[in-house]
Amino acid sequence: MRYFLLLPGLLTLWAAGPAQAQTFETSVHLTGGGFNFRGNSAVRETVLISVRTADNDGYTNNPYGARPGFSYGAALQLQRVTKSRLLLGLQAGYERLRSRVDLILIGGPWDDNLANIKGKTTLTNEFVNAHPFVGRRFGLGNVDLDLSAGADLGLLFYSREKGRATDENGRVYSVDQGRDQPALDARARLDLTAYYQRFGLALSYSHGLSNYRRDWVGGVNDAYAQVWRAGVVYRLQ
Repeated sequence: MRYFLLLPGLLTLWAAGPAQAQTFETSVHLTGGGFNFRGNSAVRETVLISVRTADNDGYTNNPYGARPGFSYGAALQLQRVTKSRLLLGLQAGYERLRSRVDLILIGGPWDDNLANIKGKTTLTNEFVNAHPFVGRRFGLGNVDLDLSAGADLGLLFYSREKGRATDENGRVYSVDQGRDQPALDARARLDLTAYYQRFGLALSYSHGLSNYRRDWVGGVNDAYAQVWRAGVVYRLQ
């Protein structure tokens, strides 16, 4: 976490360096990929807890799915490239990240008699992201290859679970409700981007450091995010 706190200051100091030995690049990034949870509390299957309300048939016992869901985002990036091909930059954008978990059983909160069901719950989280980074540019003929690492700070403003399942008699159950999550999802991030002239292809991975179940009581509570991205890039300058 100290690294995350120091990196914005390092970006400011380096950006103030000699202008004659650098270039600045601005680019637009569109990404798609997968998002899921890792850790002892990340699950592939869970139970639908049956507590009827006006809008829901219950809630997902553990919505932190280890199964990835399709996710996407967009960002604007500014980076400095020094004469020695070192990179220093900042990316800011929006992401909609979704994970999945299969629903296989249904029962009441204190009911040991569980019935079989078949369905899934999707947990959707939306973030405004800031990604300060450092890296290095490598040349491969006419291709610029950028390798960088940095912090990936996601400010959460929306989280909701939506699920649907069917029992052996054909009865349909549904859940649709908001979820309380950590306001900040801090992640470590690694990027690889290849540019040809103004166009580029990008790959990245973010390894979550914020425990989504840190306020839960009882049992093992470890659920951390991870994000896999692939995208296209256009250099504005």
